[in-house]
Amino acid sequence: MKIFKMIMAAALLISSQANANMITIDLDDTNVAVGETVNVSLFASFTDAVNVINFDFIFDTNLFSFVAGSETTPLPVDGIFDVFGAVANPLGVGLGYSSLFDVVTGDFLFASFQLERTQVGDTDFSLQSNEFLFDDFTAVENFLLDPVESVSVSSEVSAPATLGLFAMAIFAMGRLRRKA
Repeated sequence: MKIFKMIMAAALLISSQANANMITIDLDDTNVAVGETVNVSLFASFTDAVNVINFDFIFDTNLFSFVAGSETTPLPVDGIFDVFGAVANPLGVGLGYSSLFDVVTGDFLFASFQLERTQVGDTDFSLQSNEFLFDDFTAVENFLLDPVESVSVSSEVSAPATLGLFAMAIFAMGRLRRKA
C-alpha cells in the first residue's frame, strides 16, 4: 500500500509540472487608488521557440489607462530586425514582438508597463492571443494565456497544478473518512 501511495504522489507531482507555451500576468499592487499607477509584468514560459508574439492585454479602459512610454522588454530590440511595441487600443493594450533572426524560448520576462487608475471600480485583466509564430513561421497551436487576472488577485495556479491539488484533497478526505 505504501508503494501505491508513493507512485500516486509522484504522478501528481509530475502532472502538476506540465509544460506549455504560456504568458502569465503579475501586478505589483492590487489595491490602487485613483491617480496612482500599477506596474504590470508579463512572464512567458515557452517550450517552443517563437519569433513573432502579438496579443492584447485586456482591461476596462474606463477604469485604467495605459501610460505611454512605460513599456519595457529585456528581449533583444534593435529597431530594424528585432522590434517591440505596446500601444493603447479599445480593448486595453496591444503588445507585440517580432524578430527576423532571433527566437525566444524558455522562461523569461516578456514585458513590463504601467497602468494609471482613472476611476473607482473593479476590473479583471486578461490576455487575448492574436499571433504567435514558430521560428519557421508556422502558427503556434498550443499557446496558453493566463485566463483572467483580477485586481484583487496577484497570481493564479496553473490548471495542472490545480488538478493535482484537487486530487490530493480528495485523497486526504478519503483517508480522514477511513479513520472516522
